[in-house]
Amino acid sequence: MSSLSRRRTGPRNTRAVVCTDGTAVVIVCMVVRRPFKCMWRFCLRPSTYINGPRIELPMSREQRTVAAKRDKWSFKKWYVVYAPQYLNGVPIGEVPASEPQKLINRTIEVTLFDITRDLSHLPIKLKFQINRVESNRAYVRFKQLELSRDYVRSLIRRGTSKVTAVMDVETRDGWRLRITVLAVTAHRAKTSQKRAIRRAVVEAMKGYIAEADIATLIRDSAFGKLAAELFTAAKKIYPLRKTEVMKIKVLKVPPHEERAEVVAEVAAPTTVQG
Repeated sequence: MSSLSRRRTGPRNTRAVVCTDGTAVVIVCMVVRRPFKCMWRFCLRPSTYINGPRIELPMSREQRTVAAKRDKWSFKKWYVVYAPQYLNGVPIGEVPASEPQKLINRTIEVTLFDITRDLSHLPIKLKFQINRVESNRAYVRFKQLELSRDYVRSLIRRGTSKVTAVMDVETRDGWRLRITVLAVTAHRAKTSQKRAIRRAVVEAMKGYIAEADIATLIRDSAFGKLAAELFTAAKKIYPLRKTEVMKIKVLKVPPHEERAEVVAEVAAPTTVQG
């Protein structure tokens, strides 16, 4: 920088130092309280034009943070998540990850509507956990089923009684689950009648779960078959308005389901002609 010249570029306290080779630097004069004294510092701008070529200046901390986040997303890859085979094995969404190993044990939440496209299945929420990644596909295992709060609240009306039965069961293939069943009576019931309804629901559930595996249980709970069987068993005690499997939560998975694996993509063999 052999020779310099100052030019005004904007406000009164802003100057540009222009060199003979055409480059320039924008500086700002910050006037302090004491007269005839000032402090100079560089103006942190990403780029500007001053009578010539484009000038790249240092970025602020916020701009560096945004750039770093943008760079992280550029390295991520999208994976298609598929439902279990007992729920038709259809795609239920896409998830990003920089490495396939980071997808393992990630939780995916969808509604049954996303699988069946039936509007009556919107209140049923499903949670799955990724346990296998193969190429750009991710496969899941069941984690939780739950009815939405709005739907449960709409079932209970004035003049009715709510009966809730919570039980820990184990399926035929080794899944340990906690199931919550909701029964709504047609009229207000006494405490003894609620107790009898709860006992009938528990006995019916024990008889069903002894012969069911996880696939049968989830399919019958999601599509209402299990709730219909519990309704038939409990309505003998007192008239019922509705019976629903309100929640199913996994407490323990069998050993063969605990392991997770990432299968690398295998390139197709090439044939050489000649």
